[in-house]
Amino acid sequence: MRQPTMAILLLAAAINASNASAANTDLASKIDRYIAPFVAGNNFPGVILIGRGDSILVNKAYGMANYELRVPNTTRSRFHIASLTKMFTAVNQ
Repeated sequence: MRQPTMAILLLAAAINASNASAANTDLASKIDRYIAPFVAGNNFPGVILIGRGDSILVNKAYGMANYELRVPNTTRSRFHIASLTKMFTAVNQ
């Protein structure tokens, strides 16, 4: 699961600061295209949130929160992530 995360971070870093609205739309469509095969194979049920400074660039949910009841994820879905975020904390320091 590390490869999709790294690719998404690389896409976020590549945004041109000028014309942010168009760049955000372009970034969101690039992420959609990249993540689509993972979602189709039920390998990425989650939410992608990318921000810069105080601005949210992309905030989108993918897949199901509950497959049995066919409940889709939302941007407000809660996830049990345990120690998964340690690598982001280490990078941020």
